[in-house]
Amino acid sequence: MLHRKQFALWTSISMLGVALLAAGCGPAATPVPQQAAQAGAAKNQLHVGGFYVDEQGPYNSYYSLQKYAGQLDELFPFWYSIQPDGSIQGNRNDKVVSLARKNHIRVAPMFNVAKAKDTFLHNQQTRQKAAANIASIVKKNGYDGALVDAQFIPGNAGEEDFRHIANELTDFMRTTRNALGSGKELDAAVLPHVQVPAEMSGVYQYKPLAGIVDRMTLMAYDQHSESSTAGPVAPFDWVESSIQQMIKEGVPPSKIYLGVASYGYNWHDDQSGGFSQPTEEILKQARQRGADVRWDAQHKEPYYIYYGPSGTERKVYFESSSTLKQKVALAQKYKLYGIALWRMGFEDPSFWSAIKQTVPKAGNQPTSGR
Repeated sequence: MLHRKQFALWTSISMLGVALLAAGCGPAATPVPQQAAQAGAAKNQLHVGGFYVDEQGPYNSYYSLQKYAGQLDELFPFWYSIQPDGSIQGNRNDKVVSLARKNHIRVAPMFNVAKAKDTFLHNQQTRQKAAANIASIVKKNGYDGALVDAQFIPGNAGEEDFRHIANELTDFMRTTRNALGSGKELDAAVLPHVQVPAEMSGVYQYKPLAGIVDRMTLMAYDQHSESSTAGPVAPFDWVESSIQQMIKEGVPPSKIYLGVASYGYNWHDDQSGGFSQPTEEILKQARQRGADVRWDAQHKEPYYIYYGPSGTERKVYFESSSTLKQKVALAQKYKLYGIALWRMGFEDPSFWSAIKQTVPKAGNQPTSGR
């Protein structure tokens, strides 16, 4: 899973042309929340988390981690996948763990549902197996915890099916919490409940999950994506409404990580079928094309239009350091736990300058992991 895919529901964008070629581009079981979350809430101090992906090429997260480790509090490496039979595939990168430890960064790898399949959830035995395997990996490797990223689309399932799957996911998280025991944290990645189809977001029971996990990462991006027509990736009003809805449904702000994006999409005219690009690459191409980067005043996100070799119009919307500052301001306004960047390596240096300017250093404590 490289980007989270959601169905876009907006069809019109009000655009304000402002030339901005600068990088910023615009203005039940017995779960026990860990002390870190409580301490962060008490200090009203934003934490910074980063999603990490090992891949070849210039956008490998490691380069970003090497350079900006001092600004991170927590790392979520994308190393493990839950299989349909409850087994886990994946391996840790020792070099990454070592670098994180040297910088007192907490490490909580992401356990993703393989190929968007939820088969393991439908059987209590495989749920227990997956939970036990996650706990074993966390303890064996000395991780600080785990983040479960279970995203799946049940297809044409009805409302009762969504409710049933939601109960299974909640039970799985409760089982995993108990398997991890004390001293290890459990996080969950969830989709917004605002303007996202039920087959994607209906499986997340916010309030029950909040009573189980230590934190929930709200994936507040991909309001428009490759499956939609052109539009903002993470429009401001939608992100704020998603935060408000999460709190309204019973999630304490001190348990919410606001997911922020570091990429954008390139569409052919107003047709669906766009493709994703790192913000750093988008800005580089905008300069090369001499593109007039503009600011969408309604949705508070930069975009530009250019013409391909065949003369067809293309539109590029993307998240920037300016949109990041706005999301940090939202996190501060609602006293959230922090922000979590998806993903490290896609951003340009101005993202970290923005974080340094707007987020006081959270002040990690050294961990006891290996």
